[in-house]
Amino acid sequence: KTTQGYPGVNVTDFTHSWKDGLAFNAILHRNRPDLLDYRSCRTRTAIENLENAFTIAENDLGVTKLLDPEDVHCPNPDEKSLITYISSLYELFPEPPENNPLLDKERIKRIEEYKTAAKRLVKWIDDSCHRLSDRNFSPSLEEMKRLQEETHRFRSEEIPPRFKDKQQLCESYKKILEMALALPVRIDEEIKPESIERRWKEMLLAYQERDRDINDYMSRLEDLEQLANKLRKNIRECDRKLTDIEYAIVDLQKRIQHSDTTTEPTEQAIEQIQKELKFEEKRLNMMINDANYLIDQHYPEARDLYEQVKLLHERYQTLNMEFNERIFGALQDKSIQKIHQVFCDYVSALLDKLREQERKIIKKLQEPIPRRVQDIDRLAVEHKEFEIETKQFEPDVEKVKREYSKLPTRNAGSQSKFETLMELWQNIWKYSDSYVQQMDAIRIILLDIHDATNMICDLEIALSSSPVMSADIEQTRTIFEDVRRIHSKVIKHQSSFEKLLSNVSKIRNIVERNRPHRTASHPDIDQLERDVKILNRRWEDIATQAME
Repeated sequence: KTTQGYPGVNVTDFTHSWKDGLAFNAILHRNRPDLLDYRSCRTRTAIENLENAFTIAENDLGVTKLLDPEDVHCPNPDEKSLITYISSLYELFPEPPENNPLLDKERIKRIEEYKTAAKRLVKWIDDSCHRLSDRNFSPSLEEMKRLQEETHRFRSEEIPPRFKDKQQLCESYKKILEMALALPVRIDEEIKPESIERRWKEMLLAYQERDRDINDYMSRLEDLEQLANKLRKNIRECDRKLTDIEYAIVDLQKRIQHSDTTTEPTEQAIEQIQKELKFEEKRLNMMINDANYLIDQHYPEARDLYEQVKLLHERYQTLNMEFNERIFGALQDKSIQKIHQVFCDYVSALLDKLREQERKIIKKLQEPIPRRVQDIDRLAVEHKEFEIETKQFEPDVEKVKREYSKLPTRNAGSQSKFETLMELWQNIWKYSDSYVQQMDAIRIILLDIHDATNMICDLEIALSSSPVMSADIEQTRTIFEDVRRIHSKVIKHQSSFEKLLSNVSKIRNIVERNRPHRTASHPDIDQLERDVKILNRRWEDIATQAME
């Protein structure tokens, strides 16, 4: 019973079972593991093991050495002598202790091995979850393909061996748990099979989500790349077609100037050029929409493509104007030409004046937002004067409408001038309304900031001037009531600060929407947001100080 579980020991009698000395060493080790290392017995000879056991029993336990190693390690040991010596050991150790030090050490070793392997697996799972949660994807399609390959390698190369480790841990846990329950050893919850399995499922879910997000993102990048390639192709075709139209217009103008009458081939050529210009106009509008979409989706080359389309559109407008002026000017008789010329000249002059008004209001919208209410009020007065100045052109615009309706024929040049004028007039008032809306919103924000700054300063002064707690209870109660009023005021106005932060974000949306020329950055809005965040931090500091 005492030697049970010791390797190399099998006591079945009182003679040969004791010849190698291992049984004697096992009895001593089971009862006094501090006196010897049983593992070293496996490397010694039988004589050395017997001598070691007899010496320890005599010197440390007081058991008289009745035997020599040679008395036991012989072909036929004396049974009575062995029983006498073993009886003296039995009197000293009648019952073995509950714990087996050799087995306990083995169990602890196996438990620690389980813990180490489980912790290593848990760390790998946690690291993998962190890596799989990264969504800072590159805008480059090639980089995303490489990232997708890495993700697939993770699935095919990293997960299988770890899955095998998990299975082995789960299979060995039942025995490990039995060992731990028999010993004063605790197994943390995070390395138990159910916890590991839960983390494993979370990791697999994170992989599936990342793989899905990568596929969705790559699909989006591929769609953008296809759209960009389509846009590049349209740019090349449009550029080539506009060049062909330019040559066709010059050639047709020469034919009309050298012809006394308008022939049918000439009319067909005019219709063909008009049809081609109309087609290119539709294509350019589509290209502008595509370029803007690429900008909104942060396509790397979107801005360059937009500039190319913009140049083509300007070229188209110039070409369209030249077509109207050259071809229709050459076709119309002198009287109709004169009527249209007078009309166009009048509209052109008015366009120059209105374009100046448009430049003024665009400049206002692009200027940095004011930071003082006084400046808002001053700008409001200036804008009122601008609107009064612009309204002076309203009779001229109405006159153009009347004159346009009286034209004997519809001339493409006159029509273009008229439509440009109407569009410009509407844009001016649209920009004006946007400017008023923007100034009103900024004024509210500045007043809120002013009120918040004053309140913060008052509370900071109140907190800094609060006296040190006194030993006098009444004075301490007074100080406490003052601080509690400050804290109550902080809580009462907390929502106002949250609303202020929200309103600043709305201001950014308004300004970005109202500014005619889209830009990637708005330093004035950025500064306003930083100032409000500083106010909010001061407010939070006041709340913290008051609570403390």
